[in-house]
Amino acid sequence: MKKFKWMYITVLCVLTLVSFWRYLGFTFWKDDWYLVWGIFYNHLPAFRQFGYRPSAVIEFYWMTKLFGANALPWQITGLALRVCAALAFSFFATTLTSSSAVGLLSGVLAAGTCIGMDAVGWPSAHGVLITAIFFLMGLGYFVRYLHGKNGVWLLLGILYIGIAFVLDPFRMFPLFFIIPLLVLAGTISSRRRDVFRRILTIGGVGVAVSAVLGWIIFGNDIMASQLFSHLVRQPSFAAIVKKLYVIGNYFNSMANCMFGWLFRFPEDASTGVYNKAVARLGFLVFCIMVGMGYGYRKTKSKQVGMLLFSVLWMFLFYVPNWLFEPRLTMGVTHRYMVLSSFGFILAISYGLVIIRKRSLLIAGTVIFVASNMLMANYRTNVASAYRAGGLVNSLWHTIDRDVSKSKTPLIFVFEGEDPVKFYTLSLSGPSQFALLRGITDIYDTPIVTDDRKFIQQFLCKPNVSRTMPGAVVVQKDIIPLNHVYAWRVSRSGALTNISMPTRRELLISAMDSGCVPEID
Repeated sequence: MKKFKWMYITVLCVLTLVSFWRYLGFTFWKDDWYLVWGIFYNHLPAFRQFGYRPSAVIEFYWMTKLFGANALPWQITGLALRVCAALAFSFFATTLTSSSAVGLLSGVLAAGTCIGMDAVGWPSAHGVLITAIFFLMGLGYFVRYLHGKNGVWLLLGILYIGIAFVLDPFRMFPLFFIIPLLVLAGTISSRRRDVFRRILTIGGVGVAVSAVLGWIIFGNDIMASQLFSHLVRQPSFAAIVKKLYVIGNYFNSMANCMFGWLFRFPEDASTGVYNKAVARLGFLVFCIMVGMGYGYRKTKSKQVGMLLFSVLWMFLFYVPNWLFEPRLTMGVTHRYMVLSSFGFILAISYGLVIIRKRSLLIAGTVIFVASNMLMANYRTNVASAYRAGGLVNSLWHTIDRDVSKSKTPLIFVFEGEDPVKFYTLSLSGPSQFALLRGITDIYDTPIVTDDRKFIQQFLCKPNVSRTMPGAVVVQKDIIPLNHVYAWRVSRSGALTNISMPTRRELLISAMDSGCVPEID
């Protein structure tokens, strides 16, 4: 038995590695650089934006202390987290369905899936997998208890689920709906129904108290959220109805989760592109789910209940993500899909096993695993155009060589071709440069922008504010014109220094506005 467990873990490791091996050559991206820099130089505001996700703060603190800005250990950690999440999911699926076949298959399908693969290769998104591991383990122990096992499982379940809540409370909120839905899956023994009712009552009171406290503490933030701005804070009922288009993004994202492993739906760095036909496909599945609910009510079939539970899980766990960002459609690779993916994969695993035809089980497994591996490799290959470590490091070392070491503060202007211009340089900001130079003060970090009017304010007016991830910085002094550096970026990653012509353009524009920029 012990030998089989190690063989199973080895299989999960191989599947994960085959799907995501390119991540081992990727470096940090977007917020990663700023957070690593913040840890290095004790800049606490760097973590203000992650206050609602303590998992990211904890991981970055310890990983930076251990490995610094060496991205390889972080990427290995991402692969390891995916394997651990697959194991935790296998444990939960086995316990929930009382079927080792479903549990083993669930872990296999989850290990190499492209669904939510952002959370594997982007350190800032690792927290979703960390939270999922604790949550799935806790829910697995809780279901064991509901099956009639001893009270130790209840304590372990509460402990693990509690940790998951602390790590990412916003994404864990659907738990209050998932636990009652366990009844639909037929998982509770008659001996535990009274206990379940007490837990449900306590949970209901807990939700009500949490909602009141949450409104008292975060009421202003809720009112200012994107959901309210798009659906509620409108001048008329007609305007509200008109803005309901964001619901299409919800169903489109769900369709991407369900079918994005099979079809190459367009993505822009894991953000999807809205398509009316795809959104309707997602809504159709939702309608089928409603029909399954009616069928379960009539038949009380455990199989229908389990499939209904799985599909409801998928739709419910995307709701917090959609509430946070309703305006966008998310691609299959987006980190928002991680928790929803477990419901989808559970439905597939359970459906393949209950068919009881070995040929269909093998064929379905091979098709799903192979399709996900191919899609994961396709997506990582696309991302390598702007995330490959060799490319990113080469660009910033070239910039470091071009920029005078005696000048601060600085303004960087990037022009040219995407995705390198936007995703490699502009979106990741100046934090990698700050790490290369050993810059410790946020006021001395370069301003990265191609907005000429914005740049002119720094050349002509003191006390101009600029937004950094997690902070707003006020530039106290005017920045001299010769502190502006500019490059033209090609798709291949070649940089051409265009600082002099850019400075001339800025000089002429400033003088036309009655301002003569300084030169030191």
